[in-house]
Amino acid sequence: MEPVAAVRVSSHFGARYHPVRRVHDWHNGVDLVAPAGTPVRAAARGVVKRVGYERRGYGRYVVIGHRYDSETRYAHLSQAARHLRAGTIVEAGEIVGKVGSTGMATGPHLHFELWRHGAPVDPLPLIRQSEGADTSARWNKSTM
Repeated sequence: MEPVAAVRVSSHFGARYHPVRRVHDWHNGVDLVAPAGTPVRAAARGVVKRVGYERRGYGRYVVIGHRYDSETRYAHLSQAARHLRAGTIVEAGEIVGKVGSTGMATGPHLHFELWRHGAPVDPLPLIRQSEGADTSARWNKSTM
């Protein structure tokens, strides 16, 4: 499931030049550009691990734990869904927040990460696979 109806990818997973800090670094996710306020949806069923705010970095964010030692992270949100707390169960496609530009961001976008066994992996191939299809089984079995 796509976490957001994005207009384009502004920054890919991997090595990049950081647009704010102006240094070469590693990008643990993908930046999906969308208008501010666009709903952000859980990519798969899971349990909320954290809802928080970092002034430098993620800004407002949500972390969801999934089966198979995986988690997804949604950052730079303008707001997180009000009902979310650590321990809240969310379903695939459930709104977890809205696109924003909080934290270290240059404009409205969703910074989206997929972690497996404690390490970040590129979520973009899976997002592209899921376009136009119900992929809840694929998210929960093949990637998580």
